[in-house]
Amino acid sequence: MEPSENPAHELSRSASIRPAGRAACDSKGDACKESFDDQRQTEDRPRSYQWSMFTRTDAQAESAGSVGELCVVATIINLREIEQVYGETTALAVRHVVYERARALSRSGRATVATTGAHIVFIFDLSWLSYKGNTPVELCGPIIEHRVVKVLGAHAVPLGDAAIMPVVRASAMRSGYQPFQNFIDAANLATAGHHWCERYRADMVVAAAVFAALEEKRLDFDREPVCAAGDSQDVTYYEVLLCEIRNGQRIRIGSLVGAVERLGMVRRLDEWVVGSTIAALRRNPALRLGCNVSGHSATLDAWWTPIASQLHADRCLASRLTIEITETAALTSTTEARNFVRTFQALGCQMALDDLGKGHNNLIALIGLGVDIVKIDLRCLRQEGGTRSPLGLRPLIQFAKTYGASVIIEGIETEDDAQQARECGATCLQGYLYSGPSAPDIAAERG
Repeated sequence: MEPSENPAHELSRSASIRPAGRAACDSKGDACKESFDDQRQTEDRPRSYQWSMFTRTDAQAESAGSVGELCVVATIINLREIEQVYGETTALAVRHVVYERARALSRSGRATVATTGAHIVFIFDLSWLSYKGNTPVELCGPIIEHRVVKVLGAHAVPLGDAAIMPVVRASAMRSGYQPFQNFIDAANLATAGHHWCERYRADMVVAAAVFAALEEKRLDFDREPVCAAGDSQDVTYYEVLLCEIRNGQRIRIGSLVGAVERLGMVRRLDEWVVGSTIAALRRNPALRLGCNVSGHSATLDAWWTPIASQLHADRCLASRLTIEITETAALTSTTEARNFVRTFQALGCQMALDDLGKGHNNLIALIGLGVDIVKIDLRCLRQEGGTRSPLGLRPLIQFAKTYGASVIIEGIETEDDAQQARECGATCLQGYLYSGPSAPDIAAERG
């Protein structure tokens, strides 16, 4: 990639659209607003749209007045689950609140809006937005998508004793896009039952608490050093681990992320984690940090737009950031994850696959993603019965080195562990032996 190119453009998905059958409607404001207002409460499903892609390489190639419109379709993807668990009245109340947020956004963003079921359709005037914010056209799509997702799904909806988090996804209309597939997928999820509903309620309580801590600025990090195998004083980088500050003490809450993943809300949390890590790197130019993102987040969508823009603007900072894809959730798509990895590598970041062989991070993911670093947890390889000699460590390390330049062995607790990992070919080591006492884990605290 040439230095002048912006890998963040991989995120660009702008499309100029008009409602089918209204090709003569050229105005971007009131002329189209009436048709959308009439549709708002009367249609059972959104109309089909015709679209054409921007194929411009120079943002200034056309005058601002000819930029056109952008259609963004937002979907409350967990509306069906909310109805199944909490009832129809609660689901309607959540939908109403999201609708009101959408209308407020349309007024502030000079857009027309239509709502139907779980879907909200926005038509934004790109020429106005580009003029007001001096934003390059090729970035308008992802920037607007990110704004829509943040405004519609950023806050819980308080309903009685419950706090319900709406999960919103948004995408610009483009060739080949099926805007309502998320709605179909949601309807085809696992059959609701008593135990499923109980877990959903419990997950929603956890997610609401996590995001409340985020909004109240009670989330922070603990750090673990990743040391060179040959010299424990040589710290390659520090991995940041998610914590909540309670009574002045950091409590690790990584075990709660699974609930956020199951609800489909982890992208918002991961954006905060990566953004906060970047902020820490900016405050300390000598620091190198690594942070975790879920396999669900390893796809180029609206959440990553501001992150990619920051990294593109500061390649030196990007070179000090390692992004680790965790094993707790399956990748949305190996192809999308590969594009995600390549884009952030092009921005200058190191990309890692965490906990190879554990959870969803298998050898197929290793072969397909092209990461720079592979992490293997020694604790997952130890024989049953408590013996400390791990099975197959050497061949696994050698195999991993075929696809990743560095192999980090986690779970190093003793000097014997460290020596064994070195003899098997590990590049770096991580664990209690080097980090010492760490913040307590929330799971241990609850126990």
